[in-house]
Amino acid sequence: MKKIVAFALASVLAGPVLAEDTQTTDMMESEAEFVALDADKNGSISQEEAAADAGLAQSFAKADADQDGAVSKDEFVLYTGEATAAGQ
Repeated sequence: MKKIVAFALASVLAGPVLAEDTQTTDMMESEAEFVALDADKNGSISQEEAAADAGLAQSFAKADADQDGAVSKDEFVLYTGEATAAGQ
């Protein structure tokens, strides 16, 4: 019985840690995708660079929240929906 209680307690305590690890992994995936799309490595994705990703190319205006003609890393994270998962 003590083993079951100890396991249940460990599971409850480990839950938030595991969720945080998943959020960090998601964020890293988003950042890696951003880096791959930013061909000229200037810190933003142009409409030409976005053409490499069909979804981003189609939604470029939506992803470019400030409408400056480029998608910043922050805008990309918001566009991919990972900002919520990462707590931003």
